[in-house]
Amino acid sequence: IAAMAFNPFAKPRLPEKIHVDITIEAGQINASILDLKLDADIYRPGETVTGKLTIRPTRQPRQKVPVKFDLPKDLPEGSYTLQVCNAYQAMSRLQAEMPHKFDPKTEKDLFEAVKLSVAGKADLLYLRLPLKRGGLAIGRRELPDLPESRAQILRQARLPDTKSFTRSLIRTMPLDYVLYGSAEQTFKVVLRPKETRLHK
Repeated sequence: IAAMAFNPFAKPRLPEKIHVDITIEAGQINASILDLKLDADIYRPGETVTGKLTIRPTRQPRQKVPVKFDLPKDLPEGSYTLQVCNAYQAMSRLQAEMPHKFDPKTEKDLFEAVKLSVAGKADLLYLRLPLKRGGLAIGRRELPDLPESRAQILRQARLPDTKSFTRSLIRTMPLDYVLYGSAEQTFKVVLRPKETRLHK
């Protein structure tokens, strides 16, 4: 509300009505993310990464939650890190990866950035797989997967509002808790593994 009320691009925009539904229930609904353990160290493109997430609900024993993440069939070989986190950290990481989406130049841009900032849900687990490919953005226009030679030319040109960005694959998983914290584990993607995959 403050962002739209004090926006520098147009007259203040104030809400005409706010409607809120609140449900009050007994008990604790918070849980901390403690650890993530994957079932294997090596996967092939197109396979499903599986593992167990350890959470600790408030005043309750630790729980093991199964997680899975489908890898794209065209995912390049290399080392990757699967991240699990709450909505707040997911948004913070998105802002670091794609800063051009949160640097508005018009009132419309500002409204889109506000909507994106509040889109997260506290009872969802966010699974993120940062990718090695990204691109450049000029303003809010994205130029993905540019050849490095062309990207270097644009960087050297020092065009206004030019920012580098990276991408992540994002999945969500509903849980019955409001989550805090994060965890991650690294694994390898190999097209034709020559070694025996280690299951834990």
